[in-house]
Amino acid sequence: EAARRSYSDLRGNYSIVNRRFTELTSGWQQYESAGAVVHYNQFQPQGTVTEVQFIACAHSADDTTHTAEYILPTSIVVTVDAVVVKSLETPEKVRAELWTNGFVPNSTFKSPGRMCFASHASQSDHLFSGGYNMQLASNVDFSFTFAEAVRYKIVAVQIQRVSIDAVGKIRASLT
Repeated sequence: EAARRSYSDLRGNYSIVNRRFTELTSGWQQYESAGAVVHYNQFQPQGTVTEVQFIACAHSADDTTHTAEYILPTSIVVTVDAVVVKSLETPEKVRAELWTNGFVPNSTFKSPGRMCFASHASQSDHLFSGGYNMQLASNVDFSFTFAEAVRYKIVAVQIQRVSIDAVGKIRASLT
């Protein structure tokens, strides 16, 4: 009973670090011509990013089928303040990035394209293992290609701290 009372009200004591999924694009974007390089710029980014997801589906897909069949990019390059930070310039490197981080698709669900900045999947024991602190950058450019016309979104997976203060107010902030 004493433990129940102490755990029933954690105001001022509750604080946890978890993941926040931040959509960088504004809704679904159109990618019309296969092989064309798209540049998406993020100015004054905030927080620590563990991975960036490139969620893409067939160009002709409607809203009900956007999560049924993901299409992988054929290349992804991240340039920060004119310096190439990470480059997956072939379809094989894009697939290897997924495999080495434990994102192996099964027969019913294909994984979206990802660029990982932390070894947080297959190589770790599910502990926080870092990320890329983008707060020190002024300009982050994601350039990517697809082998066909698609509709896509770009989502950053960031680290956030969620806490409940002494008056019961819940706060979330990027770390």
